[in-house]
Amino acid sequence: MSQVCFICSKPLAESEIVAVERGFKTLIDSSIERNDGYVEYLKDKQSMTIHVQYRKMYTRKTSIAVAKRQREMRVSTSSSSPTRTRARSGEPIYAPNSLGKILTGHAYARAVRAHTLFHLTLATIISKELVIDDDMDANLQNTIEDVKNDTISYNDIENCDEKTEALLYQCNKKLKQYEGRGSTTNLWIQYFHVVSIAKQFIRAGRMGDFSSSSELR
Repeated sequence: MSQVCFICSKPLAESEIVAVERGFKTLIDSSIERNDGYVEYLKDKQSMTIHVQYRKMYTRKTSIAVAKRQREMRVSTSSSSPTRTRARSGEPIYAPNSLGKILTGHAYARAVRAHTLFHLTLATIISKELVIDDDMDANLQNTIEDVKNDTISYNDIENCDEKTEALLYQCNKKLKQYEGRGSTTNLWIQYFHVVSIAKQFIRAGRMGDFSSSSELR
């Protein structure tokens, strides 16, 4: 005889148990409805000793319905995809019904803009945790002005100076730290990298230069 009740995983006590034989199929059917994985454990057996009170709870229809709802909620929470999360985040910007098509690429131009906005938002969040001194800030402001005035090339930006290299090192280090904060955060960082590569691909296509970035080779 098993030493624990398979339903509650608690030790069996003689005064609280019942040997289920005639109603054993009901236990199996309840396990199938609950989708709790016990059906494989039960199917090769002819009887099972369990706690009396848990037998009633396990086979009661209302209890099964509650268990199914709880399981569906857990699945919905754990498998919530980045696309759905991004859709909720983007609803203040785009119409909710159009976000699904935008984020899966059906509307290409709008998809590029939507993913770029999410990428910018993530970059803004990450940048708030970077340590930027006055010299680094001044260097950034000068680079931004050069970009606005079209007085600096993409290659000039890539061949950056020590201050920009230090900032880039900080950013990459911070991304690594975020990756270790949990599965959801890790998915967002993966998304950040994917959009970064997509933006490089788009830029390379417009400039006709696919050799400028190692990720595209």
